[in-house]
Amino acid sequence: MADIKKLKPGQLVYSVETQKLGNTELSIRALYRVRILEVNLEIGFVIASWNSNPRQKFYETSIKKWKTERPEPKKKVMGLDSY
Repeated sequence: MADIKKLKPGQLVYSVETQKLGNTELSIRALYRVRILEVNLEIGFVIASWNSNPRQKFYETSIKKWKTERPEPKKKVMGLDSY
């Protein structure tokens, strides 16, 4: 779990999200990279690039779900890693 006080600009953290597999009942837990660009401790937000998208502001509720270490895949679903 990520803590805003321990995040630094340039750091890479990971977000694990549930994702549907097309038009099926199957779903996996997908891994996305989050690059920290700026940390504001006074207000409690970070500016980050999620999955190489343009920079965006994230607050404590989103930051707490991030992982500082890359998680290992727990299983495979149709050949895809599920975290």
